[in-house]
Amino acid sequence: MRFRCASIMTALLPAASALAMQQGNPPSPKISTPSGWPVIGYLIAALLFGVAITLSLKTTTRSEVEESGA
Repeated sequence: MRFRCASIMTALLPAASALAMQQGNPPSPKISTPSGWPVIGYLIAALLFGVAITLSLKTTTRSEVEESGA
């Protein structure tokens, strides 16, 4: 009888501890507001993109082509 009780308790102990661990709430992630650095990076990227578009659309005059030797 004692062996039977000990074996039942041994079998139920892991289940009881697992049930006790699931009773609590899981930790919620900490949400923080981003700093201003991403905005500055986006402004620099937009500026560089604008410069690249402006340079690619810039028309060359005939005198500039002759000076470059192309």
